[in-house]
Amino acid sequence: MSKKDSSSFFKEIQSAKKILVLDLGFLGDSIHLIPSLNCIRKSIPKAELHVMIADHVKDLLTLTPWVDKVWGYPRFPKGPKWYQDFGRISALRTEKFDAVINLNGSDRSSILTVSSGSKKRLGRVPEKMNPMWKSCFTHIVNVAYGHSGVFQQRYDCLQESGFPDVGIHFNLVVPENLLTINPIQSLRENYIHVSPFTPVNDREIPYKQLAGLLHELSDKYPQYKILLTCSPNERETGKLKKLTRAFHFDNWETLPDKLSITQLGAIIQKSVIHLGGDTGSLHLANALGKKTVSWFHENKLNQMHWMPKGKNHRSVIGSLSNLGLVGISNSEILERVEELINEIHSVVN
Repeated sequence: MSKKDSSSFFKEIQSAKKILVLDLGFLGDSIHLIPSLNCIRKSIPKAELHVMIADHVKDLLTLTPWVDKVWGYPRFPKGPKWYQDFGRISALRTEKFDAVINLNGSDRSSILTVSSGSKKRLGRVPEKMNPMWKSCFTHIVNVAYGHSGVFQQRYDCLQESGFPDVGIHFNLVVPENLLTINPIQSLRENYIHVSPFTPVNDREIPYKQLAGLLHELSDKYPQYKILLTCSPNERETGKLKKLTRAFHFDNWETLPDKLSITQLGAIIQKSVIHLGGDTGSLHLANALGKKTVSWFHENKLNQMHWMPKGKNHRSVIGSLSNLGLVGISNSEILERVEELINEIHSVVN
């Protein structure tokens, strides 16, 4: 067996006292990492589990109290120069990790992995491999991209590395105190949560169509308030103001744009259903087990990677354009919403 074969990795680290999982992706990537973290936690329950993710989303792991320590890495709006990592590397080496697991494969995360000083380092073969990449890892796992959801791919990496199959679980825990503070406390229970925007314009429903959709949604379900949230950047907050100016109905509400990820999680958890495009809030809703209706574009690889699957989820597919997603009708979306709300009512009754 090659020393870089991954299949023996779990056997070699199952007595580890301290493990670091390193992934510098943004919110969606970090959410899709959680089932793998859960697998590591359950498989090596006595180990101290550390995780390094992008600093601006590390609040997410407040929802995973079974992670012992979270390290934030400054990636937004711009990451550090390579030499600015020296202090961070020194801190990692001081921890004396028995194992480092990196299923991301980016150049910077790979350099941090090898620089950690750990003698056991698992890495997933990236889609585009830098010639120096292999030297960063002692064990390499090769799992195809695009064949399933991102969380499943990462979980499969652990399976290929000898970890026991404990099942796909997110095990997110929304702290009770978050549900009893403003602005969440004042929300009545019956609302539909809408995340209307994505990081790029062409993956969004054009705002006039979106305003019409929400008007129809309010007319069809007057018992539910339409609650809208967005990212706290200037682009999205400006677009939200423009969107709400086009409303001709009153049963809607927005919340302060500077919500923490944990507050957003609490809001989504209390909602009846989540609507939105391919963005972090959709993946958070999926992880929390909420019913979702989402819109995507026709890139098949993107669908395989990020589109939620299963009985709680419905999606519609459009085409990218300068105006946003086209080829999606409001009636399609409302039909998907009706299916899920009918399921909710049938369970209640």
